Amino acid sequence: MLKKILGTIGSRYLIAFLNLALIFINAKVLGIEGVGMIGLIVASVNIAVIVNGILCGNTIVYFMNRYSMRTIFLPAYLWTPIGSSLACGFMYLTGLLPTGYRLDIFLLAILSSTVNANARFLLGKDNIKGFNLMFILQGGLLFFVLLYFYYILKRPDVRSYVWGLYVTNGIALLPAYRCLFLIS
Repeated sequence: MLKKILGTIGSRYLIAFLNLALIFINAKVLGIEGVGMIGLIVASVNIAVIVNGILCGNTIVYFMNRYSMRTIFLPAYLWTPIGSSLACGFMYLTGLLPTGYRLDIFLLAILSSTVNANARFLLGKDNIKGFNLMFILQGGLLFFVLLYFYYILKRPDVRSYVWGLYVTNGIALLPAYRCLFLIS
């Protein structure tokens, strides 16, 4: 048990350190306007993820002990595009979605919510290693992907950050699906 706790704490601190370094890199590479746009994009995606958390968040962990994974899986996955549509639609109507990134925010909300749901499935099955791996891939890999986009591909712009979110969330899904099929 102590090993699981220390592994989780260690992975969280690693991600926090990489995110702090990424803030400085983004500020240098993208400037104030670029960092502001990234903040709006990430905040918009996170609002949709919070809405999706109703059926794709910690409620999954709660129901994992009461129902089979197959029973929980379908509603959680169906809710992801529905909740993202509702949240993004509301943000669009209120003028909160950044122009030029509306479709990206919607797609990233679905992708991030799916990763979140898969992480909760793993947590509900007490697969802490899989849960931590998803968290590291989703959060920590972004640092290295953005370094690649900014400095190797020479694309220091907000669109590279958005593509970095697609890449890291997509990669985070792969081990989750493998783990889910092993535990179902």
